[in-house]
Amino acid sequence: MSRTLSTLRTRIRNNWPSGFFTDNLTDPQLDTWINDTQRWVCRGTIYVPDEYGRQKLICHNFSWQKEESSASTVDRQRRYALPDGTGDVMKFKTEITFEIVKYDGYRRPLTRRLKVDIENDLRFADVEGYGIPECYCLDDGDIWLYKLPDHTYNNNEAFTLNFEYYGFLPELSGDDDHNVLTDDFPEVLEYGATADGFRFARNFEEAEYWEAKKRDMFIQMLKADQHQEFAALEEGFCPAAGQGLGEGRSTYLRPQVEKGY
Repeated sequence: MSRTLSTLRTRIRNNWPSGFFTDNLTDPQLDTWINDTQRWVCRGTIYVPDEYGRQKLICHNFSWQKEESSASTVDRQRRYALPDGTGDVMKFKTEITFEIVKYDGYRRPLTRRLKVDIENDLRFADVEGYGIPECYCLDDGDIWLYKLPDHTYNNNEAFTLNFEYYGFLPELSGDDDHNVLTDDFPEVLEYGATADGFRFARNFEEAEYWEAKKRDMFIQMLKADQHQEFAALEEGFCPAAGQGLGEGRSTYLRPQVEKGY
């Protein structure tokens, strides 16, 4: 059932002991805990057990976090701001694809490089000049283009930058605010904020109970998102929760029973 921020507040208050909210808290504090949980979900970082009982760190980007943003180049300007969440686009988390579009509609995918490589490695000297950008870097919170965009190579018109990325949902603030989480997975916000309230009251046993419910709901969300992506695969080929996610080598925590080995 779809819920607004106002209805979420009511459900969370009902999870706490009678009088706890009115004696100790305000709506702004409750909103902070709801939005903290929302950011936690958008970060998508969690440990899940593998088949051997080890804890595997995964980093998941949900399909509903996909966002597109477009901008125009400034002649011979290298540095451009990443989407910061103002306006109608989500705040940048991590990129998916980046391309430059010429005046005639020609699209060129840009290759991501490390800024230090381009500026210090002679192999990349050819992208340091002026012309049609070929590479980009993400550095110091901004996008850096190489080559420098020269509009004389584009019929004296600005290039269009198309940027597809995963983003963070805007914070909930108004009573009637809602988003994909409040519409489809409101429980994860409810459980997370409830746990924060119990931690505030130093009732750590109850806090851990609601924290576990939050984590279980996150795993269900992850499974649902993977099912949406892999639903057309034959049974048995769809990965288990958390499998095939994250970047680089997996990080594990060994269970306590294995201490000393």
